Amino acid sequence: MDLRYCKKSFVLPSITNTIIKINNSEIYPEGLKSSMERLKRIITTTQTECKKYEHLKSIEGHDGKLFLNIGFDPYLYQIYLKAYEENPKRSFHDTCPGLSNASDSNKTSSLTIDNFVQNIFEKKIKSIYSHNAYYLSYFLDSHDTYLFSIIDILGIEYVIVDFDTYNQAHGHYYHKKFINNEDHRRYCIFPHVEEYWDYSLKMENIKYFNFPFFIKHAPKQEINNYSIVISSWSRTSQLVHSLKPVLFFLDFVDSSRPFYDYQILFHTLSYLLLYQTELSIYEKMFYFRLFSNIYFQTYSLFKFEIIENLKTEKKVYLFGDEMWRHFFPEYYQRPLSLEESKDLTKIQLSEPFLYLLMNSNYSYYENNPMMIRIFNGGFPYLNISSVVRDSNIDALSELEYSSSSELNLKINNIKEYIQQEKYQKAWEHFSKSNNQCVKSFFEDILHGTKSTTNTHFENILQEYHQLFLDQMIQYLKANEHRVQECMKKIINKDYETYDISRSKYNSRPYMRKLIVLYNEYQRSLRSSEIAK
Repeated sequence: MDLRYCKKSFVLPSITNTIIKINNSEIYPEGLKSSMERLKRIITTTQTECKKYEHLKSIEGHDGKLFLNIGFDPYLYQIYLKAYEENPKRSFHDTCPGLSNASDSNKTSSLTIDNFVQNIFEKKIKSIYSHNAYYLSYFLDSHDTYLFSIIDILGIEYVIVDFDTYNQAHGHYYHKKFINNEDHRRYCIFPHVEEYWDYSLKMENIKYFNFPFFIKHAPKQEINNYSIVISSWSRTSQLVHSLKPVLFFLDFVDSSRPFYDYQILFHTLSYLLLYQTELSIYEKMFYFRLFSNIYFQTYSLFKFEIIENLKTEKKVYLFGDEMWRHFFPEYYQRPLSLEESKDLTKIQLSEPFLYLLMNSNYSYYENNPMMIRIFNGGFPYLNISSVVRDSNIDALSELEYSSSSELNLKINNIKEYIQQEKYQKAWEHFSKSNNQCVKSFFEDILHGTKSTTNTHFENILQEYHQLFLDQMIQYLKANEHRVQECMKKIINKDYETYDISRSKYNSRPYMRKLIVLYNEYQRSLRSSEIAK
């Protein structure tokens, strides 16, 4: 087999070795033959496509920047705006035909290698920026082509900006390794989750950053006669499918501060798994994905817990999918439009409102998109307790809650917390520091090189890694038996025989509805088995 186009661009040795080791592992024994056949198809098709464009090798005179599919992504759009501000005639976006939403890689599309390359030449593109690796995945899935090989022939820089983690992705972090090329830059959020895998799989071209969004406004201090706004997806279907392990996990979570404890427990379990066990990387990947799934579905269940336990005379507006209507018809309004979800100031209410967030919150610098939109809009808000904060922004905990009782207290006294001088100083420090990180990131992504620089954000990461380690050690000292028992039982899959009727959450009205859906799901599984 001719591998000349794959020696550098295509991660053939790594992937082949991976498939062999997976075959020898008890965790992922099936699918070896089909994986090898797929790999052969990709190599063959990639060779054929590369030969078509070899005469275009290392194109000269191109200096344009192309931003792929940013119409639905406000964060990559911020980077495009910066590029456009610097050179409006040489910055383009959403110009590739086909995929209207590149995250749906199975979608039927007219996008081909030919029109992709043609578009590059028409616009004189030298650098391509994409939200996640969606385009690369699309060409692999739909055309069996490894796009990096063609990009290398053309002499184009392809910059991937990852706004999602890979712990729940199909193929886990091996998919990230597969869709990677050390000759091209890559940026990722959530280094706390990603760094272990990036280092273990030797992806040295990756740098970390916070969300590229400048914070413009502090939360409003003048707020009277306000309502409560919640905007979230219920993710009921995924939660129902994982209800047993979630309820099992919650038996190990401290009920006095559950919205904080489930986070630190997960992070501690993950740390022990990754750094303190003798397991192979493949086994670690398997169990880390299992831990992550339980963690994310627990976060989904806590949305129900938070909403049901609201104790306030304030008007509550709940936006999201239709399943919310089934559980909380007294609050549910409608889904938000795409425009409203991108720009929360577009939500039109007759009175001021407090934004109630229910998001996991590792730290303010490794946060989620919804919090950034809240920050940018200057909305008064409350969110789940962060796991770590430095001393300069510790007062931001004034707008956090770790239990329903603490949430209800703060909902009814939000003005008092926002107006505190210590909170205002902490907010001023955080917004200034965040914006400095974003400015540095813009400079790096648009003009930087692969060389590592000691940026402001990297300094913050070092401090936060130590803060987390200190907090985790303290947590382990106080809860070692509980943590070790939880880890052992999850690895042994004791949750499979767990009786959900014994859960301490079983008496909740929302839980009774979830259990009905869970039982329906189990019956459908049994029917499917019988049909086979």
